[in-house]
Amino acid sequence: MSYNPRAIILLNFGKYARDENGKLKEHPPSITQIPFIDYEGFSYLDGYLSKPEKTDRIVIEPRDLEYIQSVAGALDEFPVRVKCEGERGHCKNQARRLVVPYSIDYNRPEKVKKGGPDFINQTYILDSSFCCDVCAQEREYQKEKKVLKLDIGFRLPDSLTDLKKKREWNVDRRELHGKLRKIAYQLTTQEIDDMIDPRSMGGERAVITRYTAQEIVNKLLHIPENQLPRESEEYDIRRLRWHLSDADKKGQLHLHLGRPY
Repeated sequence: MSYNPRAIILLNFGKYARDENGKLKEHPPSITQIPFIDYEGFSYLDGYLSKPEKTDRIVIEPRDLEYIQSVAGALDEFPVRVKCEGERGHCKNQARRLVVPYSIDYNRPEKVKKGGPDFINQTYILDSSFCCDVCAQEREYQKEKKVLKLDIGFRLPDSLTDLKKKREWNVDRRELHGKLRKIAYQLTTQEIDDMIDPRSMGGERAVITRYTAQEIVNKLLHIPENQLPRESEEYDIRRLRWHLSDADKKGQLHLHLGRPY
């Protein structure tokens, strides 16, 4: 199935699809909305999309795979122009990296007892900056702490996600995700080619519905303006749900097209 800017595919993402009482929500989150509303959302499909031939955790029908891969790819590449925060906001270059300071600290005793390393890389997300290559290098020289240079996107490097390597890092992924989500949220009012200034956002809270999330993804995929829906009612809501089986009880999650809940 080719990508349709009017189609929102809804998935039952475990706890995200249920309310505080454990009942299935009337409007489950969509594949486009998941990375915007919670930092753990994208990991449900990440393994399958990167190496579908080596994982049996999730099975997606071929006709839906193209659509979901398009959305995941748009969020992964995240081709958004962000203004550099170097020179106290006076640099006019485009940011190429999110520069995160970190220091080498003692690991917590309880973590060491569980087999963790004696020392960890403690990151400081709130002190991070979007920087061009020149300002990133300058920031690295100025900081007493070391710096981690991340691509501007929702997918983290292997060092922060690999089961063995990530134990050496302490990264507040919720803070990191929130920083990227606020950048993405700007696309609800700006175009994909606009330069987003992170210093002008202040304490604005990024509230993203499934419709605004779909609009953001459409912009990331460069969908022509005349193909974009004008009203929420114009969206075609399609639902996928878990197909429960004995395999699911062992951790395998199967998806298939289902009727609305």
